[in-house]
Amino acid sequence: MNGPFELMVVVADNRQEDVVRNLLDKRRDSLKIRPASYEVLRPGTDGTVRKTAHKFLKQHRHPECHALVMLDCVFDDDKYYPPQALREEIRLNLMKDGWTGENCEVIAIDPEIEMWVWITNSPQIETALGVKWDEIYSIARNQQPSLWPEGQLKPTIANS
Repeated sequence: MNGPFELMVVVADNRQEDVVRNLLDKRRDSLKIRPASYEVLRPGTDGTVRKTAHKFLKQHRHPECHALVMLDCVFDDDKYYPPQALREEIRLNLMKDGWTGENCEVIAIDPEIEMWVWITNSPQIETALGVKWDEIYSIARNQQPSLWPEGQLKPTIANS
């Protein structure tokens, strides 16, 4: 679909993009979200989103459009940024470019989206993979121990 869109979403990686698309396409009815035209932009890393989301969104601003920016709170070589500070900084930049407090929002994810998979022990993950959590941990830690060092909450994964 070509613009103008009702919702413009800026994300930092494909996992965030997948979550947004899943919520707005597949889970819309169960969440009681009305259908809306939207576009997801992925300009780069969390750091890039922090610095440039407002620039990517500026050209899409129109009276019926809303903006959503999503990024993790840990980036720049594992530096932690407080979620409220990130949110305020990015919203301020958006408002300088003409967005209002009513039509823009920032979600600073703490911890990272994929971390929720590893720390919840969700039965849905067991069902989806067809194995129990003990086996999931064993496989992940024993197959490639360098990817999930002891004491680390989640496996190391390549940025995308």
